Amino acid sequence: MKNSLKYFLAVPFLTGLILTGCQTSAEKVQDKRENVTEAKQELNEEKAEAYAEQQQEANEAAYKSYKIESDARIDANETMISDIKADMRKAGKKMDKEYEQQIDALEKKNKDLRQRLNAYNARKQNDWDSFKREFDHDMNELGTAMNGITVNNKK
Repeated sequence: MKNSLKYFLAVPFLTGLILTGCQTSAEKVQDKRENVTEAKQELNEEKAEAYAEQQQEANEAAYKSYKIESDARIDANETMISDIKADMRKAGKKMDKEYEQQIDALEKKNKDLRQRLNAYNARKQNDWDSFKREFDHDMNELGTAMNGITVNNKK
């Protein structure tokens, strides 16, 4: 009798345990959908991070290339300014104050451009595009002013 009572009590207990421990197929499907959604979100986040890294590397490579090119232009400007000053001294010509101030202003602008170029940190694409456009504009203005000085020098 004791054994049958044990079985009689154990069967409902085990049945309740089994029924509460099992998920229905709808619950399983819902769990799998949630897992897939989470995996898609993680994948999208990883793709965005990878794209941002690639963009950053491309910006830095473009900046390095542009920096080398711009440094060469700045060096050429420095050489031209030195040549103008040397020509004025060799010929025994006396530089008038205005002409000397123009040359000094060009030299200062050239140094400022070098400092701006060295100080720039290529982080964002929008910043890079804006910086490059402004820097090119300033370099072109300096080149035009340099040509204007040499034309005035030859007169």
